[in-house]
Amino acid sequence: MLYLCLSRKETASLYIQTFHLKKETAHHKFSIYKNDSYTLIISLKGPIQQAIAITYLFDHYPMRSGDHFISIENGTCCDASMDRSVPYIISKITHIDEKITYYPDLLIKHPFTEATLTSSATMLPQTDTSASIFDQLSAAIYESALNFCNVDQIIFIRILSDSLKIHQPILDFLLSLQQQTYQMDPVTFTISESSKIDEIISELHLTESQRQKLLHSLYYAKLKKQDLLSDLTTFITNYQNHGCHSKKEGKYYLEQLLNSICSL
Repeated sequence: MLYLCLSRKETASLYIQTFHLKKETAHHKFSIYKNDSYTLIISLKGPIQQAIAITYLFDHYPMRSGDHFISIENGTCCDASMDRSVPYIISKITHIDEKITYYPDLLIKHPFTEATLTSSATMLPQTDTSASIFDQLSAAIYESALNFCNVDQIIFIRILSDSLKIHQPILDFLLSLQQQTYQMDPVTFTISESSKIDEIISELHLTESQRQKLLHSLYYAKLKKQDLLSDLTTFITNYQNHGCHSKKEGKYYLEQLLNSICSL
């Protein structure tokens, strides 16, 4: 499933028509359109509204392993040297207000030029010239999506023109990405690995969203490293030596495991 988030109705209409999405009439707070491959939400403008929309989306349609969240928006302003006739994929987001920088993990193949982005709920400081694109929404969108997605599931595409023609490469990319999702070879854990994974999920008192996050990370780790049994066994021994008696402790150990998986 590809989750699309757009704040402009005119732009969203192009994606709704292209992918033949049908409106979900049960929802009244936000307009949601979907089919078996895509779910699109039209969010409202403003950082707070964006955060609410994303939370609403994933509360009703939980993210699963192999899914992607794609934010498609117009940049408020950009460097004068940038080509306004092409889309950009964002590789770095700097949140000026919180002094935090995020790096979307672009593991997928894409046809776009990469760009950096600065985001602030207020105006861009005159001293900041490090980013190619500036907007007021991206930091809020990214931070909200992180509550439901892994870093490698989040894709930010930004455009610098109101012309709908600029969206054709994005539409082609989304079609290709969806086909890749369906054609992806399934990963099969060994019986011993599956047993260890079930043991971790049970003993760390993981919620369903935490379970999905763990499985998604293990999925990609399995693609890179065929044998995970020794790593899983070492991790289990570590937390069992210290004990895990609450969901809070389980969350702590889960973060440790996710960090170790990333380094495999």
